[in-house]
Amino acid sequence: MGETDKAPIIEPMEAPLVRVIKKFENVENIDFSLFAQDPQTREIKTRYIDLYEKMKESEDDYIQSKKPEKGIFVFDFEEFCKKYDMDIEKVRAMYEEVRGLTSFDSKARDYYRTDDYELLDVQYVGIKRLVDYINKYTEEELFTKWCRGGNLVLTNVRNVHRIDHKKMNDNGDYVTKTIATYTKPKIENVTYFNGEKFENQLNLIFKDLTIDLTDDINSFDDFIKTVKKTGNFPYEQYLHEYNRLFEYVIKRYKEDAKMIKRTGIYGYFGEEKNILHGWESDKDSPRARDFKELLEMDPEEDEVKELLIDLKKYFGSEDFIKIIFEYGLASIFRYDLMNPNNKKLHKFPFLLVIGKQAIGKTARMNLVFNKLLLNSNTPYLNDDLEGSKSKMAKEQFINLPMWFDELEEFPPQMKELIKQMATQQVGIVTRGNKNVTKADHVFLIRRPFIISTNKFKIHDPALMDRFIVLSAYDYELENNSEISQRILPDVNKIGAWIFKNIELLKTHIDTLEYDFAREEANNNTIMIGREIAKTIYGHFGLEYEPSTKIIYGDSNISTSNDKLKKIILSEAISLSTWLEAGVKRNILDYIENEKYDMGKLQLQKYGIFVKKDRLNNCSLLITKTALEYMNLEDEGIKTLAEFEAHNFKRCQHWHDNKNHYCVQVPIGDHEDDPEKVRIKTKMIEILEKNNEKGEKTHIAEVTFVIRELFDNRETEELDQIIEEIIAEMNGVYITTANDYMEYIKNPVQKTVQ
Repeated sequence: MGETDKAPIIEPMEAPLVRVIKKFENVENIDFSLFAQDPQTREIKTRYIDLYEKMKESEDDYIQSKKPEKGIFVFDFEEFCKKYDMDIEKVRAMYEEVRGLTSFDSKARDYYRTDDYELLDVQYVGIKRLVDYINKYTEEELFTKWCRGGNLVLTNVRNVHRIDHKKMNDNGDYVTKTIATYTKPKIENVTYFNGEKFENQLNLIFKDLTIDLTDDINSFDDFIKTVKKTGNFPYEQYLHEYNRLFEYVIKRYKEDAKMIKRTGIYGYFGEEKNILHGWESDKDSPRARDFKELLEMDPEEDEVKELLIDLKKYFGSEDFIKIIFEYGLASIFRYDLMNPNNKKLHKFPFLLVIGKQAIGKTARMNLVFNKLLLNSNTPYLNDDLEGSKSKMAKEQFINLPMWFDELEEFPPQMKELIKQMATQQVGIVTRGNKNVTKADHVFLIRRPFIISTNKFKIHDPALMDRFIVLSAYDYELENNSEISQRILPDVNKIGAWIFKNIELLKTHIDTLEYDFAREEANNNTIMIGREIAKTIYGHFGLEYEPSTKIIYGDSNISTSNDKLKKIILSEAISLSTWLEAGVKRNILDYIENEKYDMGKLQLQKYGIFVKKDRLNNCSLLITKTALEYMNLEDEGIKTLAEFEAHNFKRCQHWHDNKNHYCVQVPIGDHEDDPEKVRIKTKMIEILEKNNEKGEKTHIAEVTFVIRELFDNRETEELDQIIEEIIAEMNGVYITTANDYMEYIKNPVQKTVQ
């Protein structure tokens, strides 16, 4: 059996007769070998001796005639009596007379034969007994019988139990003292999966308090703390009574112990580790509850087929959305594909989807990934990466990607984690504990990242290498909003079917052959997703038309304004064109030589001004009037405010005794910030000078000099500029550009080679 099929051992089967008539609905085990201790029980044994001997002879034969199923051996009491021609009513009568007469004896309770499991021919097995005995006793009567001869009294009111200790005083009168109060508990047999290994737990639960019964050292003490009378109560005087109560509670509720499979994280973790259906999560966030609802769905195949047909219509011929869908499907198996024991992918890339606002990238991501595979309509935001690290750890309820919408930048402390996770199954986050006597908190992050944004900054080439950059500008997008609105509410049924049939999909993945090299990881990830999609559609007799071309976006893309710049310049060229001496000229001629100022004057007629700074960098200033003449509606630009979403700056320009509100659009390859040009020039000068001498330059030295020269800048702003320049110069003057903030916060003897 696989790991997930192993049921925790409920309890060893006990001595011969006990194995048959054990615990008819929450009653004490009875071992007839103890009957000699009590005259009344000896009399009962004599009266039923023939029946007792027959049961002893028959039970081993009955056990050998049946086999455990899925780790459970079922002892059907009625079937047993019928098979061996025993009067079930006499067996009941015998049991009724004995019941409650024998005092508690731990040896009798715990005794079992070593050959019991040999009869079953299986190492691990749970015992389930089918009986038709109806419990006629109240809770108080059961307590009295099971604690026979003791001085404890139970009072039960609506499942709230009060335990009184009864004692005779010197006058011969009984006085009582309440020593414990508790609500009706339960016991759970738990198989727990923490994302890496399985462990068996036996938990005694009082409301929200849980006692680990496998903890022999602390469980009894924890029990006393839970049930004892509050306040300054000398509970040490009643340790013997608490021990009897503890044993009673365990014996009383263990028979009904729930068999539970609980997980710290859902997902597919490899062979025999399908941690999905039949498992319950210990995470309770809204998204975790949404995913649990997905697993509880059981859609009809006809329903799923119709949804797949509609989904195909939604895809149309748009490669952009298909690639997102294919990446999401491949990510279901990420953990298994990166298994170090049978490593098939040396890297599993993240996905960065770039595109301006209002093109539908968020709607596409939500439908084909978030709603379909996670049953959620809520993406993660910038705030989810800020603050407590445990906040992010709580969202590790599954190993599918976390989708961040409109994320602008990763916090510095996250960058190394993200690099780590692209090449390993698990990322480790440690949060220090101020209390030196306690260990630090360690969180395991198993979820890769999908980011959809119109502006995102990554200045670290090593980090950028972990992403598939998918730019909406590289694809023809189709208007499919009508179909998306129709299928969005039910598209999660496709996800429910996928997780229900995940082994079918994995079987196909195992047949794929591909180059495991890290350089091929991006292509392999999408290829695996395509094959999964083909398998899903093929199961329903449908054909999936996979994406045909993956255009990997430029890793230098940080905002959506690059394309918009080109469009604006093209419009400006068109509006500024004039004929001079038989030669067509436009605004570009003015940019190169100001004597061609006709282009500048032409544009002013349309509300476009040309501005040059002291470094001769040129920008176009776009006014509200200009929008009437420029064809920008296809880009979603109708007002000046909409330029801000593309990271353009608002400004004012004085012309003809009037202040014009504008948006500044830099033209050419110059920096938006002239000061940045000066800083960059100075840094290169320092590095080149040392390079000519054959000397190595310390990054700390560069930082110190630049801070001295440009002390008019805010330190944080200046450090950001230096960090960006270091990243841009990577491979020219600097061979590494790892987390630069480390150097400027804590300068060390790190050299720039």
